[in-house]
Amino acid sequence: MMFPSPSILDKDAFKYSVLKIINNGFNTDNQLIHHASTALHTMESVTMPVAQHTIDVLQLLQAMLEGAHFTGSQRYTAAMIIIAHQQGKASLERLAHDWFYFFLWPSM
Repeated sequence: MMFPSPSILDKDAFKYSVLKIINNGFNTDNQLIHHASTALHTMESVTMPVAQHTIDVLQLLQAMLEGAHFTGSQRYTAAMIIIAHQQGKASLERLAHDWFYFFLWPSM
């Protein structure tokens, strides 16, 4: 599964929707994390090829959500997953792809 540029993170409508959730004072961080986690649990397991490896999209997104507290980005991470989930499976896959390549894949 290769995706053309730009990434989902560059789409203005996506960023606007994420900011709307982040700035919504009605939901606590824990509520957003719970909502994102619930959304991920409704997702079927999907894999994406990366070089000679296979990455589980659901596990990657769950790990990003669980590890977000190390950087204080729980609200942001949860909001990204929630919006991608609302947009459908392809957006969740694209988000996993983008995060993998931006944060985990060594740049050369």
